[in-house]
Amino acid sequence: MVRWRGLGEAVMRYWVGGPVHFILLLAVSVLLATTGPIPAHAAVDCDKVEPDYRPEDVKTPMRFYYPPHPCTGNAVSWPYVAVGVITEATPTAFAEFAKKNRPDTPIEFASPGGNLLAALKLGEIIRNAGYDTSLGEFCASACAYAIMGGVKRYIAQKELNSESDYDNRFIGASGTKLGIHQFYRSDALSEPQKKAFSAIDKSTDQMLMGILLEYTLRMDIDTHLVSVASSIPPWQDIRWLTQEEMIGWNVDNTHRRYTDLVFRAFGRSGSYVEVSNVRGPDASYLRMFCQGNAREPLFAFITDSPYQGLSGAAAAERVRYVLNRMNISFEFGSEKRVGTAFQIQDVQGIGQAKGKIQVSAIIRASALTRQDAERLTRVALQDGGELARSDWTFQDVVKFRIQGDHKLIRLAMKNCVE
Repeated sequence: MVRWRGLGEAVMRYWVGGPVHFILLLAVSVLLATTGPIPAHAAVDCDKVEPDYRPEDVKTPMRFYYPPHPCTGNAVSWPYVAVGVITEATPTAFAEFAKKNRPDTPIEFASPGGNLLAALKLGEIIRNAGYDTSLGEFCASACAYAIMGGVKRYIAQKELNSESDYDNRFIGASGTKLGIHQFYRSDALSEPQKKAFSAIDKSTDQMLMGILLEYTLRMDIDTHLVSVASSIPPWQDIRWLTQEEMIGWNVDNTHRRYTDLVFRAFGRSGSYVEVSNVRGPDASYLRMFCQGNAREPLFAFITDSPYQGLSGAAAAERVRYVLNRMNISFEFGSEKRVGTAFQIQDVQGIGQAKGKIQVSAIIRASALTRQDAERLTRVALQDGGELARSDWTFQDVVKFRIQGDHKLIRLAMKNCVE
């Protein structure tokens, strides 16, 4: 996407924050009709077209539109664009836009901020309508909360690990910025030392802080972001988040995150350890356990079925078919064992809420002992050379890092299930 860069900090500093009104309404339950075709485009030389927006556009009330050309944007080839200052009218404007545009491409934000409560309401509508969001040239202050509404949020510039994912075409572009600071009233910025605020004002500020915390929790964002923002006065420079913070605080929820080992009791005397592979609203799990006097540990891979429209039994059968064309690799720090064969013990498909099917597959790798399991740092099922492209999504969700307290693995290997 073609843009003008180098907007002055003064422009953003003037607009960030915006007026805070004593309005606590956040619950937005309107289901939006999202019908209408996405416009088709002819081939365009992106170096010669007009920019999607100009510097003066970010100082006007936010508008939503579809760019008139298919030049590559920050997150995907043709994102919708949200440019300008967030005002009280912005949520209604987006609701009207959403009636004519399907949520099948992200909304790319370029905004210095604006009305905080309107930004929260906008984020609610975005989430309820099922849109993803992405980061344009910059998104500061109130905009940082609006962009959180995306189901998937393409914010960070690059993967921080060496593992590439199937749809990492959605990673952000270089030079984009996401900024936070305290919420404030415009008169507080012009006269920060003036004693002009009542007890009601202070109470309102505390209520608003509670609303921000509740909102970030529901959007699955680490509330540490709110804590950091509250430490940055509006008369100081905006705090631009690092790539590590965007991913670590789950502002960008499209990068894979791996959880530490947890130990869980199972049955009357057994136990297992578990790690997860998380990406946005999706998560898969690896459980390691032992059974009876068997020398080898067992691995249970649990994930939502990537095969839409199949029954539980059909999804399980498809996963069994795929597993028969895969092998397993293990890493023990710098040591690797790749291309290891395994035996399928069981595959089940279980119906979940909203029509989802969760698939559980238990395998045994005869080349691995319980003692080996205690040293594991990575486990991954991988293509044995026969997988179809349609099965790559499954391959992405059965990769796990084994991190955290490895003593928990030893404990699980000493408390086998019956």
